[in-house]
Formats: sequence, C-alpha cells, structure tokens
Amino acid sequence: MTQILSVLCVFLLFHGVEGAVQEKVVEENKNERLTCVGASSATVFWLRLKENGQGFEYVATYSKSKNSGKVSDKNKFAVSEKSFEITSFEKQKDSGTYSCVSINNNELQFGGTTKLRGETVPTTIKPKIQTTPVQQAAITTKPAVTCGRNSKVSTSGTKSERLDVLLGCELHIFIPLAAGCGLLLLILVITILYCNRIRTRRCPHHYKKQSRSRPAGHKTLPSPPDY
Repeated sequence: MTQILSVLCVFLLFHGVEGAVQEKVVEENKNERLTCVGASSATVFWLRLKENGQGFEYVATYSKSKNSGKVSDKNKFAVSEKSFEITSFEKQKDSGTYSCVSINNNELQFGGTTKLRGETVPTTIKPKIQTTPVQQAAITTKPAVTCGRNSKVSTSGTKSERLDVLLGCELHIFIPLAAGCGLLLLILVITILYCNRIRTRRCPHHYKKQSRSRPAGHKTLPSPPDY
C-alpha cells in the first residue's frame, strides 16, 4: 500500500504541475467540499500537497465495493464516493493542493486538482504618534531656615535669613505686629485731635471759662477773643 501511494504521489506531482489547477480561497472556519470528477473505479484516493511544497500526504480513501471510506482525521475530514469535505477550514493546517486519483484496470485516472488557501486578513498599521519630549524646568530649592536661639548661623544664607536666625521666630513675628499696632494708635490720636478741633469751632460756648470770684479791689480780666 505504501508503494502504491508513493507512485501515486509522483504521478500526481507531475500531473499537478502540467495539468490545470483550480485555485480557491476559503474563509476561516468554513466547511469546504471538493468533487472528484469522473471517479468510476472501485477505489478513490484523496491526496494533498502541503502549502509551500512541504510534501504529499494521504488524507482519505473510499472503496466502492465496501461502500465505506477512511480518513486520516475523523474530526476534520469526511469522504464519500465522489466528494471530499473539510470541516472548519483552518488556514495554517488545511491550505494546500488537493487531488483525487482512482485506479481502474491498472490505469490512473485523475479527477481534478484544487488548490485551497485561506483568505488574507488585512493588517491595520497604527499611525505613529510623534511625541515631543517635555523639557522639565530646573527646580531650585532654598535651604530651610530654622529659627531659635540654638540654631546655627549659616554664612552661606542671605542677610534676611541670617537675621531671622539671630532674632528668633518670636521676635520675627512680634516686630511687624508691634509696628502695626503703633500705626493704628497714631491714626487714632490724629483722628481724636481732628474731631476735637472741629467740635471747638462749631460749639465755642461750651469751652468758655466761667469767671471766678476774686477778692475786692481786683478787676475782672476780659475773656480772650475766640479765633
């Protein structure tokens, strides 16, 4: 049997090259049926030339006398007297050139050659997004200023920082507070004096001094004029 298949493969190779080969594109996971034209002998062989010429292999045979067939993969193939069916076509496994050969009175009869290949899935290329590098600005941090009598005076700091260390945090807060209070007090004094002056001009009789009793022989001095 092995020798017969080897001879069939050699004849099929030359027949496939010289004869007409029908090419067909099969969708992924779809069933595909091939027909053996002119098969009238008692035994029909189905052979496959793998994709890219990787070699021949036997896939199925059908005996008319026994009315039964055999396949290399029962879950994948099914064979009848004049047809061969591939269940759930897979591009990677099932692509190749299929041909049926029958033997009749020591004569080879070819029932046609069909090349099956899977459909080409278009690949989408994602557009490249150009990203500009973000320039990070240099961050400069000032040295922390510590207040207090026990703090060490750094000669590298600024004048205000050295003064903060020498005076301490308490005096550093108290000096602006005292200056603000003094300013408010000065504004209050100016406001009182200004209001008192306006009141004196409007009501002078409230500020006239009454004459005091003086001893006899003294004359009463005239009251000063109002300005």
